[in-house]
Amino acid sequence: MIYFLVFLFLEIATSSFFAGMLGVFGTFVWMIVSILLGIFIIKNFNLVIMYNINEIMAGNLNQEEFYKNNISKLIGALLLIIPGFFSDILGILFFSGLLNLVFVNMFGSKTNKKDSAKTYTHSTYAYGNESPKSKSKDDEIIDVEIIEPIENKNNNK
Repeated sequence: MIYFLVFLFLEIATSSFFAGMLGVFGTFVWMIVSILLGIFIIKNFNLVIMYNINEIMAGNLNQEEFYKNNISKLIGALLLIIPGFFSDILGILFFSGLLNLVFVNMFGSKTNKKDSAKTYTHSTYAYGNESPKSKSKDDEIIDVEIIEPIENKNNNK
């Protein structure tokens, strides 16, 4: 609740400041343009996602960066739709990626990259519970089942 009140206060203060500078008509035009820009970004958001998917396939982007980029651009577009100068400033900063680091540090995962790279391994020390020295021989056993294709079974009969 306190964050909403702080946001509301900053929104009113910045809107009053810029409305005094731009006047009624300039403020009206600014609001309409920012709302239309936010709607345009959301309508064409699939292009942003497709670009980021291509970056993942090329190996230039990992899954965490994919989420950060897309979520920040979506939040930026939504903030542009909200009438007010403070939300527009925040929306532009989110969409441009300048607030990604701040946003991720506030709400992002608490795992560090060294541990997250080991998440997909099948060992007890990958999750930070045990050290590699305490690894038992049972951890190295791999259970494999070989299934023959159907066409090979028909050829053998």
